[in-house]
Amino acid sequence: MKWFIPHTDNNKDAERVYASIKKHVAGVLGIDSFSSRRIWKLTFRDKGKLLDAEVGKRLYMREIRDEVIAILYEPRRNLYHICTPSRGGLRDMSVLVGSDEVTSVVDFDPE
Repeated sequence: MKWFIPHTDNNKDAERVYASIKKHVAGVLGIDSFSSRRIWKLTFRDKGKLLDAEVGKRLYMREIRDEVIAILYEPRRNLYHICTPSRGGLRDMSVLVGSDEVTSVVDFDPE
C-alpha cells in the first residue's frame, strides 16, 4: 500500500499534516522522537479482544468510533500511537498500544 494521509489531496499536504500530527502528539506526551516507519495497519489486543487499526478506516475500540489518520511508533518506550482526529490528530492524546499487545504490524510500501 502506498503511504497516504486520509483527506489530503497530494503528497505535500499529506507530509504537512503528518508532521503536524507528530508535533501535536509529541507536545501532549513529551515525546522527543518517533520512528521513521510509516505504519499502515496494526493488529493488537485490547482487554482480550483482537482489534485492527488501519489508516483510512474507522477504529472501533471502547468509546472510540473514529477514522485512523496515522499510526506512529515511539521506539524509546516501545509504544504505538494510533491517531484519529479526536485522539492525537487535532486534540487530546493518541490511543497508546504497548508492543506486548501487538500481534502484527504492516508498514506502508517503501517509497
